[in-house]
Amino acid sequence: MPEGFFHYKHVVSTGVTTIAVSQGGLLHGIVFNQLATNAVTASTGLTTIYDATTTAASTDASVIGIIGIVAGIPEYIYDVQFKNGLTLQVGSGVTPLDITVSFR
Repeated sequence: MPEGFFHYKHVVSTGVTTIAVSQGGLLHGIVFNQLATNAVTASTGLTTIYDATTTAASTDASVIGIIGIVAGIPEYIYDVQFKNGLTLQVGSGVTPLDITVSFR
């Protein structure tokens, strides 16, 4: 892939999803393609982004960000480096979230 372009990973999930990156890279952004259609509470609608290959090895220092579902804000741009890998922990709502992650 030519330099300057991003890879992507489409995630339709609840629970933990490891993005196919187990080394350093650049997290460009996260897009919520479709928000859950059911009522989502603050505790079940969070998506946590880790600089790690699993959440088990994660610490507060490895948290890149925590996104709460907010209607009308589908895209979050980070443009930050990560060193260890990229893992998302998606909230435990009944309806899976539809997310696209762009990185390189």
